[in-house]
Amino acid sequence: MVYFCRNDHRRTMKYVNEECLALTGFSPEELIGNSCIHCSELVHPEDRENVLESIQKALQIHKTFKITYRIIKKNGAVQWVWEQGNGIYRNNGSLTAIHGFVMNVTEQKENEECIIKSEKNLRTLMDALPVGVTYGTLDGKIEYCNRKHFELMGYTREEMPDSSEWRRLVFSDE
Repeated sequence: MVYFCRNDHRRTMKYVNEECLALTGFSPEELIGNSCIHCSELVHPEDRENVLESIQKALQIHKTFKITYRIIKKNGAVQWVWEQGNGIYRNNGSLTAIHGFVMNVTEQKENEECIIKSEKNLRTLMDALPVGVTYGTLDGKIEYCNRKHFELMGYTREEMPDSSEWRRLVFSDE
Protein backbone atom coordinates (compact mmCIF):
# COMPACT_ATOMS: atom_id res chain seq x y z
CA MET A 1 0.00 0.00 0.00
CA VAL A 2 1.33 3.43 -0.91
CA TYR A 3 0.22 6.42 1.15
CA PHE A 4 0.62 10.17 1.54
CA CYS A 5 -0.59 12.08 4.58
CA ARG A 6 -0.42 15.71 5.64
CA ASN A 7 1.32 16.64 8.85
CA ASP A 8 -1.78 18.14 10.41
CA HIS A 9 -2.84 17.45 13.99
CA ARG A 10 -4.31 14.06 12.93
CA ARG A 11 -2.00 13.21 10.01
CA THR A 12 -5.02 12.84 7.75
CA MET A 13 -4.55 10.59 4.74
CA LYS A 14 -4.54 12.48 1.44
CA TYR A 15 -3.72 9.54 -0.82
CA VAL A 16 -3.88 5.77 -0.44
CA ASN A 17 -3.69 3.35 -3.34
CA GLU A 18 -6.09 0.44 -3.95
CA GLU A 19 -3.81 -2.01 -2.09
CA CYS A 20 -5.07 -0.58 1.20
CA LEU A 21 -8.28 -2.64 0.85
CA ALA A 22 -6.36 -5.94 0.82
CA LEU A 23 -3.98 -4.76 3.53
CA THR A 24 -6.38 -3.11 5.99
CA GLY A 25 -9.89 -4.04 4.89
CA PHE A 26 -10.64 -0.33 4.39
CA SER A 27 -11.16 1.14 0.93
CA PRO A 28 -9.22 4.26 -0.10
CA GLU A 29 -12.44 6.26 0.24
CA GLU A 30 -12.78 5.15 3.88
CA LEU A 31 -9.27 6.34 4.75
CA ILE A 32 -8.66 9.44 2.62
CA GLY A 33 -9.54 12.60 4.52
CA ASN A 34 -11.42 10.64 7.17
CA SER A 35 -11.27 12.25 10.58
CA CYS A 36 -12.81 9.15 12.22
CA ILE A 37 -10.27 6.57 11.03
CA HIS A 38 -6.70 7.64 11.60
CA CYS A 39 -3.76 5.58 10.33
CA SER A 40 -2.27 5.19 13.82
CA GLU A 41 -5.56 3.69 15.00
CA LEU A 42 -4.93 0.72 12.70
CA VAL A 43 -1.72 -0.06 14.61
CA HIS A 44 -2.13 -2.78 17.23
CA PRO A 45 -2.48 -1.11 20.67
CA GLU A 46 0.52 -3.04 22.05
CA ASP A 47 2.72 -1.73 19.20
CA ARG A 48 1.31 1.80 18.86
CA GLU A 49 3.64 3.64 21.25
CA ASN A 50 6.79 2.04 19.80
CA VAL A 51 5.67 2.67 16.21
CA LEU A 52 4.83 6.32 16.79
CA GLU A 53 8.05 6.90 18.74
CA SER A 54 10.21 5.24 16.06
CA ILE A 55 8.58 7.25 13.27
CA GLN A 56 8.87 10.51 15.23
CA LYS A 57 12.57 9.93 15.95
CA ALA A 58 13.32 9.32 12.27
CA LEU A 59 11.28 12.31 11.10
CA GLN A 60 12.96 14.64 13.61
CA ILE A 61 16.36 13.91 12.06
CA HIS A 62 15.01 13.79 8.50
CA LYS A 63 15.73 10.07 8.06
CA THR A 64 13.80 7.25 6.43
CA PHE A 65 11.92 5.10 8.91
CA LYS A 66 11.57 1.35 8.52
CA ILE A 67 9.51 -0.56 11.05
CA THR A 68 7.68 -3.86 11.47
CA TYR A 69 4.54 -3.99 13.57
CA ARG A 70 1.02 -5.40 13.80
CA ILE A 71 -2.16 -3.81 12.52
CA ILE A 72 -5.78 -4.62 13.19
CA LYS A 73 -7.78 -4.94 10.00
CA LYS A 74 -11.35 -3.70 9.61
CA ASN A 75 -12.63 -7.23 10.30
CA GLY A 76 -10.58 -7.43 13.54
CA ALA A 77 -7.89 -9.75 12.15
CA VAL A 78 -4.32 -9.05 13.27
CA GLN A 79 -1.68 -8.84 10.58
CA TRP A 80 2.06 -8.05 10.55
CA VAL A 81 3.24 -5.23 8.28
CA TRP A 82 6.53 -3.64 7.31
CA GLU A 83 6.49 0.09 6.67
CA GLN A 84 9.01 2.45 5.13
CA GLY A 85 8.43 6.15 4.88
CA ASN A 86 9.95 9.58 4.63
CA GLY A 87 9.04 13.06 5.64
CA ILE A 88 8.51 15.88 3.18
CA TYR A 89 9.90 19.11 4.57
CA ARG A 90 9.56 22.83 3.86
CA ASN A 91 12.66 24.93 3.13
CA ASN A 92 12.75 25.91 6.81
CA GLY A 93 12.97 22.20 7.78
CA SER A 94 9.47 21.84 9.17
CA LEU A 95 7.58 18.65 8.34
CA THR A 96 4.83 19.10 5.74
CA ALA A 97 3.78 15.54 4.99
CA ILE A 98 4.77 11.89 5.14
CA HIS A 99 4.81 9.43 2.28
CA GLY A 100 5.67 5.79 2.21
CA PHE A 101 4.51 2.26 1.69
CA VAL A 102 3.30 -0.59 3.84
CA MET A 103 3.35 -4.28 2.98
CA ASN A 104 1.96 -7.44 4.56
CA VAL A 105 4.72 -9.54 6.16
CA THR A 106 2.48 -11.85 8.19
CA GLU A 107 3.67 -14.98 6.40
CA GLN A 108 7.33 -14.05 6.91
CA LYS A 109 6.74 -13.34 10.63
CA GLU A 110 4.94 -16.67 11.04
CA ASN A 111 7.83 -18.43 9.28
CA GLU A 112 10.36 -16.67 11.54
CA GLU A 113 8.42 -17.76 14.62
CA CYS A 114 8.35 -21.34 13.29
CA ILE A 115 12.11 -21.28 12.71
CA ILE A 116 12.77 -19.87 16.19
CA LYS A 117 10.58 -22.57 17.74
CA SER A 118 12.29 -25.28 15.67
CA GLU A 119 15.75 -24.02 16.65
CA LYS A 120 14.74 -23.98 20.32
CA ASN A 121 13.43 -27.56 20.02
CA LEU A 122 16.62 -28.65 18.25
CA ARG A 123 18.83 -27.09 20.95
CA THR A 124 16.74 -28.77 23.67
CA LEU A 125 17.18 -32.12 21.90
CA MET A 126 20.90 -31.56 21.31
CA ASP A 127 21.44 -30.60 24.97
CA ALA A 128 19.76 -33.84 26.07
CA LEU A 129 22.06 -36.07 23.97
CA PRO A 130 24.54 -38.28 25.86
CA VAL A 131 27.34 -37.38 23.41
CA GLY A 132 29.21 -34.15 22.78
CA VAL A 133 27.99 -32.22 19.73
CA THR A 134 29.65 -29.18 18.19
CA TYR A 135 29.14 -27.42 14.90
CA GLY A 136 30.53 -24.29 13.35
CA THR A 137 31.18 -22.29 10.23
CA LEU A 138 33.72 -23.07 7.54
CA ASP A 139 35.91 -20.23 8.78
CA GLY A 140 36.23 -21.91 12.18
CA LYS A 141 33.71 -20.02 14.28
CA ILE A 142 31.97 -22.38 16.70
CA GLU A 143 28.21 -21.88 16.38
CA TYR A 144 27.01 -24.37 18.96
CA CYS A 145 28.25 -26.85 21.56
CA ASN A 146 25.88 -28.92 23.65
CA ARG A 147 26.22 -29.37 27.41
CA LYS A 148 27.82 -32.80 27.09
CA HIS A 149 30.59 -31.32 24.89
CA PHE A 150 31.61 -28.89 27.63
CA GLU A 151 31.31 -31.61 30.27
CA LEU A 152 33.57 -33.94 28.27
CA MET A 153 36.12 -31.30 27.29
CA GLY A 154 36.22 -29.50 30.62
CA TYR A 155 36.30 -26.05 29.04
CA THR A 156 33.76 -23.21 28.94
CA ARG A 157 32.34 -21.54 25.83
CA GLU A 158 34.52 -18.48 26.49
CA GLU A 159 37.65 -20.64 26.57
CA MET A 160 36.82 -22.14 23.14
CA PRO A 161 35.60 -19.29 20.89
CA ASP A 162 36.71 -20.95 17.63
CA SER A 163 37.96 -24.25 16.23
CA SER A 164 41.65 -23.27 16.29
CA GLU A 165 41.44 -22.50 20.03
CA TRP A 166 39.51 -25.75 20.53
CA ARG A 167 42.27 -27.70 18.74
CA ARG A 168 44.96 -25.91 20.77
CA LEU A 169 43.25 -26.78 24.07
CA VAL A 170 42.20 -30.35 23.24
CA PHE A 171 45.37 -31.34 21.37
CA SER A 172 47.92 -29.33 23.34
CA ASP A 173 50.68 -31.79 22.54
CA GLU A 174 50.94 -31.71 18.74
